[in-house]
Amino acid sequence: MIRLKNRQKQLFLGWLGLYLWVLPLYSIRTTNLSHEDPIPLYTVKENRYLLDKKLNFYKDDDFADYKSKRDFFSFSIAPFGVAADRARNYQGIKPQLYIATTQNLPNEPSEEVPLGDVHGRTALIPLVYGPEPVGQSLPQVLLVAKDALFGGYIDQNGEVDEAKFIDQNEEFGYLSVNFKYRKKGVRFGWTLRFAEDFGLRFATSVASLKKSMYNEIKYTDAAARGDLQSADVTKYLYDQTLSILDALGKTYVDEMPRVSIEDLKASIFWRRIFELNIDQESVWNPLLLIPYLECIASVAPGAATRPEYMFDGMFGNNQHASIGFVSGIYLDFIDTVYVSGEVGFTHFFKRDVKNMAIPNSPYQQNLYPFSTDVSVHPGGNWHFALKMGSDYFFDAFSMYVEYVMMEHKQDTITLKEPDFAFLPNILEAKTAFKSKVINAGLTYAISPNIEFGFVWQIPVTQRGAYKSTTVMFSFDAAL
Repeated sequence: MIRLKNRQKQLFLGWLGLYLWVLPLYSIRTTNLSHEDPIPLYTVKENRYLLDKKLNFYKDDDFADYKSKRDFFSFSIAPFGVAADRARNYQGIKPQLYIATTQNLPNEPSEEVPLGDVHGRTALIPLVYGPEPVGQSLPQVLLVAKDALFGGYIDQNGEVDEAKFIDQNEEFGYLSVNFKYRKKGVRFGWTLRFAEDFGLRFATSVASLKKSMYNEIKYTDAAARGDLQSADVTKYLYDQTLSILDALGKTYVDEMPRVSIEDLKASIFWRRIFELNIDQESVWNPLLLIPYLECIASVAPGAATRPEYMFDGMFGNNQHASIGFVSGIYLDFIDTVYVSGEVGFTHFFKRDVKNMAIPNSPYQQNLYPFSTDVSVHPGGNWHFALKMGSDYFFDAFSMYVEYVMMEHKQDTITLKEPDFAFLPNILEAKTAFKSKVINAGLTYAISPNIEFGFVWQIPVTQRGAYKSTTVMFSFDAAL
């Protein structure tokens, strides 16, 4: 802990200004690659003082006495549950526009949709569009539909690519797939301070994930589109949906619970406590100012998503290792409230994925007739957070409210074997998403070393992500 004399304050304020200026450029916290649970919680306390906050420690004037009371180790056990029944999409992004989209999805307004429609409704008509990849061909049920529906539109290459049959309102030839998402488990973490201003943190979790179907809605209108009749679409596509899925080796979701470990995270942190106005007998209230920087790495040994399920649930970062940084600053007004702000970035490493379904037509959505091996390099995550709270505002109760916004940049998908039929850029354009949440936490200390807590993560706005809600309880202890 550092006490500042008046002459030192000018230097300190200059350093602080420089720090806040570079903060948006170099500060980086790990958020998730998954649009299902993008901002995971690991404990209710989430104490960025990082082993420096005990009951009333700041009231001790004797620095040696304070040092004898400082925590050097803490751990937490936190059961949690995540649930979602709806999502928000990028409204206004139509299939043919994915060809021109090479970066991130534009900041379009969103609308609330079933979870299976987060990237648009599932298109059936364009399953017979586009060229066939080398060594692959359409299953018989789609060949029959192709000949019956588009016999007069098949070109000399045996392809169909008629835009006039694609309904931009996604009401003719589309399915809306509706299911619910549930994840529950336990997250563990511990923190060790090995020097006055440095420490280590570790965290992991074990979770059970399940997706359960509500229903499958077929969309069709009475009017024909060109020469394409509703009755024919119903006969050769809608009524054959299960046969099409079976022929492609697909189903919507796995309705049986699946259990897996999630990511293993480790970090090293630095933070420095500056005491302001401590020695002044004036109207100025005592203040703690605490900047911090944390470097984080994670490995992902958990189960990967499976190609046979169109909307398979994701554990952690889907076997993508990551590194990141987070940096921020606390202002603690001692006996009243504290406020903090931070920014962060997470970089994900690429990995190879076998048998990934890739579109061969720009009009396809969610369901693709062909697969190949690819290399997936996820885009990075940016996040920004603001927090306000009060320690022991009533007896042994503490509380905080935190606003977090994050954005996942577009992934890069590269074919292991080049094939002109595949269009990975169509899939890439659907991988960006945004999420904003509010975390509201309450803890109760039964001793200076032990706290129980509850936190509720409330979804605010999303783009291309689930409206997932998290509830967590935690037990935190310190030595």
